[in-house]
Amino acid sequence: MNFKKNEKYASIAFYIFLTVCACAIVVFALVNLSTVWSFVKRSIVIFSPFTYGFIIAYLCNPIMLFYEKTLFSFKKAKKDMRKATRALSLTLAMLTAFALIAIMLYAVIPQIIESYEELGNQLNNYIRNVQALADNFVKEYSSKLVGTQYYTLTELLSAYDISFSFEKILTYSYSILTIGADYLINYGGKIVGGVKNLLIGIIIAVYFLGSKEKLIAQVKKVFNAILSRRNYLNLIRLGRFTNKTFGGFLIGKI
Repeated sequence: MNFKKNEKYASIAFYIFLTVCACAIVVFALVNLSTVWSFVKRSIVIFSPFTYGFIIAYLCNPIMLFYEKTLFSFKKAKKDMRKATRALSLTLAMLTAFALIAIMLYAVIPQIIESYEELGNQLNNYIRNVQALADNFVKEYSSKLVGTQYYTLTELLSAYDISFSFEKILTYSYSILTIGADYLINYGGKIVGGVKNLLIGIIIAVYFLGSKEKLIAQVKKVFNAILSRRNYLNLIRLGRFTNKTFGGFLIGKI
């Protein structure tokens, strides 16, 4: 008995199969939510170096292109020099990125430490200034607002059985900042793990930048194989538009 292949019904059956599989995956995820969430967190930790690598490569790519199109543009005609041009541009791009980060850290971190120390040294002055400002406001406007003349905020609040202290509030706020700083210091192990992933990400970023044309071509082949021609072209247009818009905005902000 011969069966003729029907493309229409084959496509319908294929999409029904995909729908059933998707529903089964969703039901399984809902039933085993804790297990799935644990798997997702482990996956994020495992793939974090690749995420860092992609982000670093994406940010350094404009710098590398700048060096390729300006500093080494005279070597474009020589095919045997393309690899050397890419290696030199990539090296300069990474050094430029590290230099920019070092300059920002050198400028920002001392200012943060100085501001933190200044806040602690001037806390009592801030308390007195805020208290004096509040007392002056009460002395000037209390008779108009509540119909009785009061000379200090404490006097006004005491008349309405309200307990309030600027000193306690500001001191408590500063203690929260101190506890937060201690928390960051005590849990430095997580920072060390993040630095390790970042270093691996830098290595991955170098590979991405050095072989970006080949990697992009391979990704395009995969999408061209699994998508229709129309959807493939729409995806390419969307990717280019997103890169142009988001990349320009991000690099401009940096």
